[in-house]
Amino acid sequence: MKLTMVDRAAQGLYFIPRLIPLLATKPLGEIFGRTLWVAALLAPLLERHRGAIAVMKERVDRKTTLCSSMFTDHDLEGYNKFVPIICIPNPIYSVGLRKAASG
Repeated sequence: MKLTMVDRAAQGLYFIPRLIPLLATKPLGEIFGRTLWVAALLAPLLERHRGAIAVMKERVDRKTTLCSSMFTDHDLEGYNKFVPIICIPNPIYSVGLRKAASG
């Protein structure tokens, strides 16, 4: 998850070519914890992710097995779509409504 978050945020322009040599020689935990350019990208992404989780926990409708939620008043572009599902026990389906970037 962390690798995907950072790669998407870096737009893939330089991240993967710099990361490949590290993956060949170091464990992921060390790369994310001790490689400054990776940690600098990851820290704000994780903070945003934790904020999205907090919003989703407040908004998820727990009355049924349908995990429904509305996030149109929050900037949750690119949130992890699995988080609402883990917020309720035994969901069958998840539906979320959020604002998308225009374009």
